[in-house]
Amino acid sequence: MEHRIQRHLRSSQGETKKKHWHIDFLLASPAVRIVAIILAQTKERKECEIASHLLRNGLEFVRGFGCSDCGCESHLFFLPHRSVLVSAVRSSFLASGLTPSVVRAG
Repeated sequence: MEHRIQRHLRSSQGETKKKHWHIDFLLASPAVRIVAIILAQTKERKECEIASHLLRNGLEFVRGFGCSDCGCESHLFFLPHRSVLVSAVRSSFLASGLTPSVVRAG
């Protein structure tokens, strides 16, 4: 996990890399920057459960982003205020039975 996060952080700082995942294309835009990373250790796949919580809480989303391997509407959510977004994501992690760690990236 740490290697993947470092790869995304380097990409967000302008390092050129082969684009493989949706996030690679998003991070290639100069208009995009990583402001926080929220993660939790688990042996279970919880991404869809977290996305479901975020949808139910009314977060804006990009339809079809990051969910080509499942039936979710999206795995990319946004709010105009970073603190509100981080709080919503943390709450979704907790509701999914996870203990989130928040790392500020910017």
